[in-house]
Amino acid sequence: MNRLFEVYSKGLYQSLNSEELINVKEAFQCIVSSNDIVSLKTFFKDKTISKREKLQTALALVNDDSSIKPFFNTLADNNRFDLLPDLFKYFVTYCFTQEGNIPVNVKLNKEPSDDVKEKISSFVSNKFNKSMQVNYEIDASLIGGIIIKHKDNEIDLSLDNKLSGLKELLIN
Repeated sequence: MNRLFEVYSKGLYQSLNSEELINVKEAFQCIVSSNDIVSLKTFFKDKTISKREKLQTALALVNDDSSIKPFFNTLADNNRFDLLPDLFKYFVTYCFTQEGNIPVNVKLNKEPSDDVKEKISSFVSNKFNKSMQVNYEIDASLIGGIIIKHKDNEIDLSLDNKLSGLKELLIN
């Protein structure tokens, strides 16, 4: 599936000029960070909804931006609206990677509040001395805490890690 995301992201990336790229990336970031992401995923995967209706919804999400209409038409022609909104997230990451700005991945056990997201963004900016894309992953198996990954670096502040360390200490 990642290969398919990469192909579509690369095609879209190469079809946009620099101004359009900035606008599309910002629009996709807003969609990805919205609270409606789950309902959007359900909507685009629903096989009872027509391609035309999905196309209209996708265009409405980006304020009918004409630069992205051919991309959505391609998705419609290939019957691949089911890739949305995951493709939005992948495209944003692809853009940052192309720009040499690899995003930071943050794993939590539940959806973070806006206040927590702001604190994480501030921490990331201070740690890496620049503003970076932050991707959030929800992992219900985590007891609590947070895991932050960037490139080969990992900061594991999860309770699971702390309990594992305590277990090792007690065994030895």
